[in-house]
Amino acid sequence: MSYDFFSMNTICENAVLHHRLFYCVSELFRVPGNHKRPQLSRPAQLLHELGMPSSLSGYRFLEFAMITLAEQPHLLKNLDRGLYPMIAEKFNSTKERVEKNIRCAIERAWLRGNPTLIREIFGYSVNPDQGRPSNAEFLCAVCDYLNR
Repeated sequence: MSYDFFSMNTICENAVLHHRLFYCVSELFRVPGNHKRPQLSRPAQLLHELGMPSSLSGYRFLEFAMITLAEQPHLLKNLDRGLYPMIAEKFNSTKERVEKNIRCAIERAWLRGNPTLIREIFGYSVNPDQGRPSNAEFLCAVCDYLNR
């Protein structure tokens, strides 16, 4: 074997051919519609429409809380001893952090979110002069809206 057999041109040409072959095979076996985004759960979709950023920890906590409250609505009566510890255990956190992150996520959505949807969900149940709803008010109104 000579040195020019392993020249950069040959290696580059082989790499290009390999890439083209891989692309053709992957296109051949590609499932149609596989490029679509995964479907969001109904609570996640509502939080997204409200304008809550999914990067916040409170977003994930609220999504889990809404799913849990749909199955166990009695947890809404006592968030501090029922729901928050359950969320904290699930996400390896504390109930104080869960409460704070949910409060901050609600504040963010309330200030920068979709005002039309906020008005539709909360109506006149929350006084705009007082600011954002409490965590319990928010969860109650959003769960009620999802059950309509």
